[in-house]
Amino acid sequence: MVFYFASPKYNPLINKVLTETDQVIAESIVGNDLFLKKTMKDKLASIASIDIIIVDFTALADTDAEIMEAVESIRIMDYKVRFIFVMPYKAEGDPFLKECFYAGIYDLIISDQYLEISEQLAVCVTDGMRYKDALKYRDAAINDQPKEAAISRKTMIGIAGAGIRSGATHNSIVLGNFLRANNQMTAVLEYAQRPALQSVCEATGASFYNEGYFSLKGVDYYPECDRERLTAVAGRLYDYIIMDFGNYADADQILFNKCDVRIIISGSKPWELANLEEVFRSQEEEVLKKYHFCFLGTTNNRLQKEIIKHMEPLENIYFPEYNEDPLACDHFPEGFEILRDYLEPVKKEKKKKSFFGKKRG
Repeated sequence: MVFYFASPKYNPLINKVLTETDQVIAESIVGNDLFLKKTMKDKLASIASIDIIIVDFTALADTDAEIMEAVESIRIMDYKVRFIFVMPYKAEGDPFLKECFYAGIYDLIISDQYLEISEQLAVCVTDGMRYKDALKYRDAAINDQPKEAAISRKTMIGIAGAGIRSGATHNSIVLGNFLRANNQMTAVLEYAQRPALQSVCEATGASFYNEGYFSLKGVDYYPECDRERLTAVAGRLYDYIIMDFGNYADADQILFNKCDVRIIISGSKPWELANLEEVFRSQEEEVLKKYHFCFLGTTNNRLQKEIIKHMEPLENIYFPEYNEDPLACDHFPEGFEILRDYLEPVKKEKKKKSFFGKKRG
């Protein structure tokens, strides 16, 4: 008996493999931003009859720690359940894979290629991976991963525009400058269908480094990224990685929803606000409550109140100042509120007085 969690993207693949291997599907939950820990708690009694639980990580809103807590809650009941983790956005060297290995979870799939996932999942549900199959995750975590990268806690920020040319790239640059001004090592990755960073590089005369990025004001910019580049950048010593997804309707919404912080940029004019309907249609209210909505182009208090009223019951609403030249701007005071769980303001040192009463330094 199999119980599985899947995103709409990977559900057909998982269902097909289970059907072809003659598995009995007891239950499946399909969606984005699912809560594994809560579901395990709610269905604890019925899981006693389950043999395998398959978890597609692209479907979850839980943190890695919460996922392991969910696993532990099942094991405490002494249920003989085997977990299979499908993790397209993980890579060898991720500390979580090491944690899984030492927890005795060997059925780990980290490919994002459909054929590879299908083949590996078929093995997992029929025979299961063994200790020797998972050794690479333990060894990679210990030996191959640089120590600093293994313990570094990166914050992923996803920025998307409610419509085309809503300002996703513009505000990715401003937010990058803001973070760098607060002593945070920051990278901006372009993950949009309509790339713009290459033209920024050419306009500023910046030079590309061999690793495929250019730097401006201490922020590193990676134009036209793919999954492979994202994995490589995630292994570098950045505090924050900002992902510019461009137009929300064209974005990889699964990847966007895996970001720690999710920001939607919109204009304030009626036809610009209409673009938000696509965002509202594509996600459940519980998901939208975690988004941060930034409305540009208005200082009119009455209009701001109307927008806030229109956005109820959503609460993360901001009206940042529009800056004509994003490359010259690091002023983004709303950033402290949006990143309140991750960022503390830089404390300015007080000037010291000399023995003679004059300020120095």
